[in-house]
Amino acid sequence: MWTTLSTGLISCIYTIHYADPSVTSVFYCKFRNYLQIFAYMIMRWSLVFACLDRVALSSFNIRWHNFSKVHTAYRVVAIMVVTWIILPVPSLFYYNIKGPVCAAVYNRATQYYHPIFINITGFIIPIFIMIISAFLIYNNLVKKRKRRQLMNRQQQ
Repeated sequence: MWTTLSTGLISCIYTIHYADPSVTSVFYCKFRNYLQIFAYMIMRWSLVFACLDRVALSSFNIRWHNFSKVHTAYRVVAIMVVTWIILPVPSLFYYNIKGPVCAAVYNRATQYYHPIFINITGFIIPIFIMIISAFLIYNNLVKKRKRRQLMNRQQQ
């Protein structure tokens, strides 16, 4: 979140006294948009993997429960970062300075690719996984409560 805020906020503060770097530097124009996509997706998918970690932690299945370990979290974070370094690379090619603004220079392929890519990977899949995770966590916690109540009755 801080990365996302800083890419937009720092350039806005900088433009108070100097020329806008996203309009004067092609590298900055491309890299800023790439970094924003990267930061947004890391933020969203971190929440997704946190939900999946909670599912694993609340599960009765030992195999699932073993996924909720620190070394597994390190691996998942590393894979997630590498994935989101690679996936937004096409944005480096279709963002450019067009007139007085840094904008996406669309052709037929990018006209469809970018909105579909962002909506599917940044909205539909994460929301779907988080909703399913919430239901699974709820069911696991209900089962644990029933099991605990049954054990308490047997002890009395």
